[in-house]
Amino acid sequence: MVIARQGLTGQLKSTRSYIRIPVPDGVLAALMLVVSMALWGLVEQKSETVLSLVQPILSRDIVADPHAYRHAVWTIAYSIFFQVELYMIMLLVVLAGPT
Repeated sequence: MVIARQGLTGQLKSTRSYIRIPVPDGVLAALMLVVSMALWGLVEQKSETVLSLVQPILSRDIVADPHAYRHAVWTIAYSIFFQVELYMIMLLVVLAGPT
C-alpha cells in the first residue's frame, strides 16, 4: 500500500494532467452508486417526491411492487459500478505504469 501511495502521489504531483483524470472519475462513479441506491430506497418506501420523478422512467409493475425488483436493480447498479471502476483502474495503469 505504501509503495502504491508513493507512486500515485508522485504521478499526481507531476506536470502531466492526464494522470489526474481517472482518480476523480472513480470517485464520481462511487457517488453515482450511492445516489442510485438512495433513490431506489426512496422508491421502495413509496416517497411521493421520488416517485413523481422516476415514474416516467420505470414501468408500472416496478412502481407497484419495488421490493420484488430489488435484487435485479442492485445487481445492475453494482455491475455498472464495477465495470466503470475496472475501466478507470485499467486507464490509470496504462497512463501511470510506463512512467
